[in-house]
Amino acid sequence: WEVLFNASIESYRDGTPPISRPDLDQDPSDTDIDAIGFNDLDTNSQSLKVTYDNPAWRLTSITARRFSDQAFENDSDGTQLDALGQFVDIDSTVLSQELRLQSVESDGPFSWLVGAYLEDRDFNVNQEGFRFGVDLGGPLESVTKAEIDEQTYAVFGQASYRPIEPLTLTAGLRYEIFDSQLDNSEVSSVMGTATFNNESNNGEELIPRFAVEYAINPDIMVYGSIARGYRAQGVNFRATELDQIPFDAEKSWNYEAGVRTSWLDNRLTANLTVFHNPINDYQVPSTDPATGLFGFVDSAEVTINGIEAELRARPLDGLDLTAGFGWLDAEYTDYVDPNLGDFSGNNLPYSPEYTFNLTAQYRSPDGLFGRLEAQGFGTTFFNDDNSFRQRPYVLINARLGYEFDNQVIYLFADNIFNYRPLTTKVSFFRGTLITATYGAPATFGVQYRTRF
Repeated sequence: WEVLFNASIESYRDGTPPISRPDLDQDPSDTDIDAIGFNDLDTNSQSLKVTYDNPAWRLTSITARRFSDQAFENDSDGTQLDALGQFVDIDSTVLSQELRLQSVESDGPFSWLVGAYLEDRDFNVNQEGFRFGVDLGGPLESVTKAEIDEQTYAVFGQASYRPIEPLTLTAGLRYEIFDSQLDNSEVSSVMGTATFNNESNNGEELIPRFAVEYAINPDIMVYGSIARGYRAQGVNFRATELDQIPFDAEKSWNYEAGVRTSWLDNRLTANLTVFHNPINDYQVPSTDPATGLFGFVDSAEVTINGIEAELRARPLDGLDLTAGFGWLDAEYTDYVDPNLGDFSGNNLPYSPEYTFNLTAQYRSPDGLFGRLEAQGFGTTFFNDDNSFRQRPYVLINARLGYEFDNQVIYLFADNIFNYRPLTTKVSFFRGTLITATYGAPATFGVQYRTRF
């Protein structure tokens, strides 16, 4: 028997991210506000894992509870005008129970696992909305309040078999039932108040997975897999009309193939992965064309193709060199927003065209440590019509320190050259108000860490 209990508590207090007005040629380092906001997050979680082992099988039970409470307010117009502010107060409690019965690790050709999972989630929107100040015809508020109850029930199993030593075949299947219910929903705005109660959206799905691995030799392995992807349907607590409440499940087929290699007694590793993911009923947050505020969840057809490559080398003891590159082609293959138009062929928002990283790290036997890294990002779009974008950029970070016993002390420098990329850009009120947030500026500091 093995019994493991974990618990954590976190309390986070911060101001809201600075919002700038690019349409006013505002420098990203400058923000004009008429109200100081806040961002508070309190979480706590507990889990109990109980494992029983015998020579033939292992039984595992995992019981968990997770709670979070978030509240924030900000000045959303990025000016000294009393125009637009946002506020949120939400909390969530998740209870889950998982049971697994599986074979123990052995040299045999067959391994298996079966299990069941239960989850209950209580999501409360105590209030969420916008305040319109006197400079936008206020004071007025658009406020949403709601309760959502969600339950997930699932059974699953997976088996792997090696018909010959270098070949492993794997098949898995998960059957999932998902129930969601919207209770006591109330959306109040200048257009009136919409209330809903006991509106549900339930569904079920079979989720298979198939994989094959072949070890050409001890240092080279190729693999391929086909898996069903699934994001459950649900209810939209911001709905103002009955037909805006339910949204469909998002489903995909995920095809992946790759090769894993090791050379020169593991001093050099090289890995390559390619994938193709066609997605049906991709869940898109759609906006009200007049205000730009989120209103309902729409469905789109999406295709995502990509390549990931990784190279790691240790030419000298203590010196590690890594390089990684990812290319992504993520686009709407068929999507017509009922309010804003046809976006078929456009890139998905927040999906950089490529990413890369280059790292050199040295750790000496006497404890000296140094690290230099470059992180690169390709063109990234922020809206469905692809009119807002961040062009390619590179960030440089460095770290120098000393490690001794169970303690470390570092000098660090993040974003050394102080490049401030766009992280969001949003249009409100038919383009009359455009706001943006930017990445963190150059940051220098000292970090100390100990373990006991």
